[in-house]
Amino acid sequence: MSDPDGAPQMSEQDEQRPLIGKKVLIVEDEMLIAFDLMDTFGDAGAAAIGPAGTLEQAFETFDKDETDVAILDIDLRGVSVFPFAEALVKRNIPIVFHSGHGTLENLETRFPGAAICPKPASKEELINKVSSLLATES
Repeated sequence: MSDPDGAPQMSEQDEQRPLIGKKVLIVEDEMLIAFDLMDTFGDAGAAAIGPAGTLEQAFETFDKDETDVAILDIDLRGVSVFPFAEALVKRNIPIVFHSGHGTLENLETRFPGAAICPKPASKEELINKVSSLLATES
């Protein structure tokens, strides 16, 4: 669809699915939350990858699948996700930290450019954070 000037327009369906064609990696050790995130991003049009519940699974999934953005819980069964976050930064993959841990205030310094979305967060908030990150990357 295009407007009279020939510029593409978003259909109403596209507006409801703002992440069409994007690949979102989910790294979360609480499976109920992980599957909710998979559904949330799938409903928004993204290909949800994962979930990875451990640091090892995160690296394995990242090595075999392309990703446009990653949603990271900070604490994966007592193990920090930071080594994985650092690998994402080296490859210029945007990050959304989605965590209930109190260490969120230090993330802005350690990972500038990453979005922070404390738990609990609404589906809309998560989708908007991811959409904003991807828009700044383009």
